[in-house]
Amino acid sequence: MDGKEIKTFPFHYRLDKESEDALTKAVRKGAMGEARDVLRHLSYPSQPGRLSNEDIKNIQNTIMILTAFLYYLSVQEGVDRGVACNVTEQYLKKVQEIKKYDAAKYLINTIILDYTRMVSEAFRVKGTSNTVNEVIRYVDEHVCENYRTETIAQKLGKSVPNTCRLFKSQTGITITMYMQRKKVEKAAELLQNTDIPIKDISSQMGFANQQYFDRVFRRVKGMSPREYRQTMENYMFGSTVGNVFIDPPMTSISG
Repeated sequence: MDGKEIKTFPFHYRLDKESEDALTKAVRKGAMGEARDVLRHLSYPSQPGRLSNEDIKNIQNTIMILTAFLYYLSVQEGVDRGVACNVTEQYLKKVQEIKKYDAAKYLINTIILDYTRMVSEAFRVKGTSNTVNEVIRYVDEHVCENYRTETIAQKLGKSVPNTCRLFKSQTGITITMYMQRKKVEKAAELLQNTDIPIKDISSQMGFANQQYFDRVFRRVKGMSPREYRQTMENYMFGSTVGNVFIDPPMTSISG
């Protein structure tokens, strides 16, 4: 021991207090860059790919505790309780699927960055006007529908040009870009958690055709829907090659 306060994190790895505090602060601030910085510098010991039943149980318990902690932390920092609850439930289900060491490390990385992203978005929404928040709420509640920017403004009884200008000035992106990101975010969940054919997911998300869906998905995630699904399957159930701390694709209102 080097005299530093040591805690077990995430499961067989011992994290010094300084790094643990830095990671907690990053999540509380919604600082994606700082969170990634801490995660990149974690040096995991080498471990066999396949886990024993005892290892799996220990890892599952640790990830469940971590997820519960991040849930309460994110809600305290302004993340909608319903949204945080939904994300938490999804991750608690994924924990039960862990079989490999690399998959566990990747899941922890993803969980931490996802909650950090949600806090970041919550901070951004706090600083916006009622009109922009109404647009965000409408898009979030109608993510699977096919509509235009004009539809939102009309539903809210607002001027189309003024609404578009206000949204861009306060969020840094257009309403259309935000609509596309939310659709891709929902589509990514379906690609990762279901076996629904890609063309059906495209239709469910309100895209005119699969080609357009593929183009928008690639613009947001940096890969096609098919590549994304395969990547997620490899991380969760197959052997992972290379750096397990490659940042998972995240979307945020600030771009």
